[in-house]
Amino acid sequence: MILITRPKNESLRLKKRFDKQGFDSVIDSLSSFHSVSVKSLNAKNNVILTSSPRATQILIDKKYISTSTPLLVIGGSSLKKLRSAGYRKIIHTALNSKEMFSYLKKNKMKVTKESTRKIIYCTSSVGNNIFQKKLETFGAKKIIIYKTLFKKKLNLKTVNLIKKKEIKICVVFSKANADHLVKLLGKHKLSQISKNIKIIGLSRDISNVFSNAGFRNCYSVKKPSLRNIIIKTRQLYVL
Repeated sequence: MILITRPKNESLRLKKRFDKQGFDSVIDSLSSFHSVSVKSLNAKNNVILTSSPRATQILIDKKYISTSTPLLVIGGSSLKKLRSAGYRKIIHTALNSKEMFSYLKKNKMKVTKESTRKIIYCTSSVGNNIFQKKLETFGAKKIIIYKTLFKKKLNLKTVNLIKKKEIKICVVFSKANADHLVKLLGKHKLSQISKNIKIIGLSRDISNVFSNAGFRNCYSVKKPSLRNIIIKTRQLYVL
């Protein structure tokens, strides 16, 4: 059985995909999200950096940015959303935060037009702290546009399935959820019994959270996408 830890709506969509593949799965959403009111991003005179599909969707839905706003984008999903919504002034797209930072190190003056405009990083209340600190070296400003709320305990059904060793695979899409799941497993005294669960992370940074916690079977996809997560799951799934 596969444990899906994404927020509710995303989990339901992924479960439907797994159902079509004939995979048995259960949902235990570890987090939920709420958008935050933002007065102004001053997007007209700055460069907006978005690093998640959720932040990107909020920027579009709330009309915080115009289609002429210069953008830095992390992730193919965010890029697809922006293009579908008519945004074309995309300076650069990177697969992950490390790749984006590498690009900015080489092209800071070009991106900021000789420091006449700032990089505005739109993110969650729970973000990539290492990446944020690196961005600060460029004078970037962080603006929280949504809050992440974590659940305090796992569902009883999830706890029982882990105790019975029926959860064989767990898919995790964010480092914050990875950290929180490790914490909850410890809280429920499931740390040891869960160590043989096959972990599939959307990135190596995510799977490394579990490797560092002692999990024995940790995997990640080379290119972060839902399609690649499903392909990797198919490779590892055992009835």
